[in-house]
Amino acid sequence: KICLEIAGTRIIVLRGALLHFRSNNVNFYTFHGDFLCRNGAYAGLLNLLASILFKRELFLEEMGKKFLGLERKAWLIMGHTHIAGLDTYRRIINCGCWKSYWRAKATGTLVHVYRGTPKLLSVSYKESKL
Repeated sequence: KICLEIAGTRIIVLRGALLHFRSNNVNFYTFHGDFLCRNGAYAGLLNLLASILFKRELFLEEMGKKFLGLERKAWLIMGHTHIAGLDTYRRIINCGCWKSYWRAKATGTLVHVYRGTPKLLSVSYKESKL
C-alpha cells in the first residue's frame, strides 16, 4: 500500500486496485491491467495482433473498460501492455513504458489530466540501469 498527499488530496494506491479520481466532473479510473491477462508479453502481443488483424488499437484496454462496467463518459487509464496510446472516442489510454524490455522500448510517456481533458505527453529522460 502506498499513501501520499498531493495538494491536500490524500491518495492511497493498493496493489491490484482500481484508482478513481475526478477532474472537472469527469470520472477517471486507473489500474495496471494485469488481471485481464497476467503475462505482460502476452498482453502486448494481444494488443499488437488486434491492431494488425482487426485495425483495433488499445484492444485490451477496451475489454478492461467493458469488464469493469465503466460508463461510456468515464476514462480508463491502463498500463501492462507497454503500448502507449489515447483514444478520445472510446476514452481509453495506455501510458506506455518507462523501462526498456526485450519486447518493448521505453516510450517516456505520461498521462496529464487538466480540467477533465487528458493528454499523452512524451518526456525526455535518461533510463537508469538498476
